Amino acid sequence: MGRGNFAATLFEMKMKIEFSETAREKFMQLLATGELTRPLVRLAAGCAGCSGMAVGMDFNARPQDDDVLYPESGFEVLIARDIAEYVDGTKIDYVDNEFGGNFIVENPYGSSACWW
Repeated sequence: MGRGNFAATLFEMKMKIEFSETAREKFMQLLATGELTRPLVRLAAGCAGCSGMAVGMDFNARPQDDDVLYPESGFEVLIARDIAEYVDGTKIDYVDNEFGGNFIVENPYGSSACWW
């Protein structure tokens, strides 16, 4: 997978994204079963109205030239440079429930969003 011309990694920018062990395991399971074809996820942001910014995960995204890279054990996280400062401190978990399960994104700058 080509990485393009990434100018910086979030590690170099002193930012942190925290994946729970459950989220990491689920991501690796999705890769192992072929449900995901690339070891890559992109964090996407959108307006959540009065709740602030909502952050979700896009498993089908293609790397963009202005993305910053956050290396995670076994996969990579891409983030558009213009929202990178707003994902600092984001926590990602995976929860099984009666609907099958969801990735949960907790962002200190706004509301949560679940996509899968």
